[in-house]
Amino acid sequence: MITKVKTMELKEFINNTLTQIAEGVQSAIGQSDGKDYFVNPTMGNIGVSCTVHFDLSVESQKDAGANIKVVNGNLSERVANRISFDIPMTLPHSSTSEPPKRSPVK
Repeated sequence: MITKVKTMELKEFINNTLTQIAEGVQSAIGQSDGKDYFVNPTMGNIGVSCTVHFDLSVESQKDAGANIKVVNGNLSERVANRISFDIPMTLPHSSTSEPPKRSPVK
């Protein structure tokens, strides 16, 4: 039984992943406005840096040149390798320096 395997160009996967992380943090910052917490607070103008670790199963095809694709699916019928790497990233940050407002205890 052959399972359909979805592939994506490695650069597209990395771009989508990093963009979604940044957009998710930015969205959480917006939703935390006026609540009892900050998302990724900072006291300066630069957000907190972190490292995004990737550990991927990749497939290369001899007839496709130097393309590397990220594989999602059953690999029993395919030859795949793993690659692992880190990308440093500065996350969006809350731009306030005041502590969050606390709700009164009831």
